Amino acid sequence: MTLTLKETTPGRVGLMAARPPAALLRRVPRQERGRVRVEKILDAAADVIASTGVEAATTNAIAAQAQTSVGSLYQFFPNKEAIVDALAARFNAELRRINDEAMSPESPDVSLQTLVDRVVTALLRFHQENPAYRHVYQATHRPDGAPGDKEAELHKAVTHRVEQLLEARAPQMPSYAKHLHATIAVLSVHALLGFAMTASPMMQTGIVDELKAMIVTYLSDAINGRSALPPTAPAISA
Repeated sequence: MTLTLKETTPGRVGLMAARPPAALLRRVPRQERGRVRVEKILDAAADVIASTGVEAATTNAIAAQAQTSVGSLYQFFPNKEAIVDALAARFNAELRRINDEAMSPESPDVSLQTLVDRVVTALLRFHQENPAYRHVYQATHRPDGAPGDKEAELHKAVTHRVEQLLEARAPQMPSYAKHLHATIAVLSVHALLGFAMTASPMMQTGIVDELKAMIVTYLSDAINGRSALPPTAPAISA
C-alpha cells in the first residue's frame, strides 16, 4: 500500500492510501469516485475516533462526518470494526514509510544524535497530525503478537531496521544484544510519544527532548561497549 500526504483542513495533514486491504471491504471500489468515497469515510472515521475514541464512535456518526448516508458506508464496509482495521492499516503503512525513510541505507554516515532527532521528530509529527492513531492502536493491538497482528509485524520490521543500524555501527555486538537494544529503543519511543500526546504542550516538549537524549545515550552506550549485558546470551533456566 502506498501513501502520500494530503492537505485536508487548514493546519492538518491527513493520509491518502491507495486502497484499504480488500479483505476489509464489503465491496472493492473499481472507479475513482468509489475510491474517493472510501477515503472520505476513513478520514471521517479518524475525525470521529480522535474526538470520542473507538468504543464510542458509531457508523452513524462516521457517515454524518463524511457527509454520506449510512447505507453508502455499508456498501463498502461491513461494520465499524472493518473501518477501524482499515485505519490501522493506513497508519501502519505510513509509520513504516516514516521509519524506512528516516533510517535509510545512508544512515550509518549520519551521527546518532541527528538520526534519533530525525526519527523522533517525524514520529512526533505523525502523532500530532493523526490524533486517532493512539485510539486505533489500543483497539487493534494484541499484546500476544498473534499471527496476523499488523502492529506486531510493524514492530518487528522497525526493530529489525534498528538492528541493522546497530550492526553498521557496532559489528562486534552480539546478535542477541542488538535485538534487545533495538527492541527497548523502539518500545521506549512508541510508549513515550504516545504518553506525550496526552500531556500539556510544555510537558510534551520536555518529554520529547528527554526521550531523544535518553535514546541517544542508551544506544551510544550500547555501540561503545558500555552496556551491562554479558558478551553472550545468558542461559535461561527452565
